[in-house]
Amino acid sequence: MIPLLLTLYGILASLYISYCDIKTTILPERLVKSMILVGIVGWAISGSLDNLIVSVQCGAIYFLFGYALYFAKHWASGDAWVLAGLGAIFAPMVPNFAVMFPLIAIFIGFLWSFIWYMYFLLSSDIWKIVRLEISLFFTLPLVANFTPSIYPIYLSLITLIILLKTYHKVDKLLVLEKKAVELEEDDWLIQDLKLGKQTINANRPVGKKEVKLAQEFGGKKIIKVKTGIPFVPVLALSMLVLVFGLV
Repeated sequence: MIPLLLTLYGILASLYISYCDIKTTILPERLVKSMILVGIVGWAISGSLDNLIVSVQCGAIYFLFGYALYFAKHWASGDAWVLAGLGAIFAPMVPNFAVMFPLIAIFIGFLWSFIWYMYFLLSSDIWKIVRLEISLFFTLPLVANFTPSIYPIYLSLITLIILLKTYHKVDKLLVLEKKAVELEEDDWLIQDLKLGKQTINANRPVGKKEVKLAQEFGGKKIIKVKTGIPFVPVLALSMLVLVFGLV
C-alpha cells in the first residue's frame, strides 16, 4: 500500500510542479521541499529498513549533486529539491533508479533544451542568420540520396553550425531587465548590485536576505538578471519513463 501511495504522490506532485515551472517558473516551495521528507517518512513507515536506507542515501546524494549544479548556475534550487525528492521516493521501488535516472534525464534534458533553443531561435529574428542552414536541414535529406549512416552525421553537422552561429545571440535573449525591487530568490545577477553600503554579488544566487534588501533599498534601479528554461518537466518525464518501464 505504501509504495502505491508514494508512487501516486510522486507522480502527481512532480507533474503539478512541472506545470508551475512552465507557466510561471515559480515553484510551490512547500510542496517541493516536502517531497524528500514524504519519501523518507513513507519508506520508514513501510517497515523495510533496506528500502529506508536506499531512500535516504539516494535522496541525500541527489540533493548534494543538485545543489552542486545550482551553485554552478545550471538550474535553480527548486530543481535540486525535486531531484532529491524523486530519488527518496522512487529509488527503493524502481530497479537501478539511482543510476538510470540521471542517464535518462541527461538524454531528455538534451532534447528539451534543444526544443527550447529552437523556440527562442525561431520566435526571434535570429533565425534569419541561419535561414540557409535551416532550409538545408529540412530539404536536402528529402532530395539527396543519403545512406542511413550518413543521415545522422549530416543532421548533426548542420545542427552544430546553427548552434555556433546563433548561441551568443540566443543566450542574450535569456537576459532580462527588471526593477531592483522586483528581485526574486534564485535570480542570477549579471553584475554586482550595490544597495547603500551593501552589495549583492553576481557570483552566487540571490537569497531571501538579498531580496528583502533590494525591496528596501532598490528604489528605481534597473538591473539585469539571467533567466533559464523550466527544467522540472525533464525530471518528471525521466521519472515516468522509469516508473512505467519504458526503457
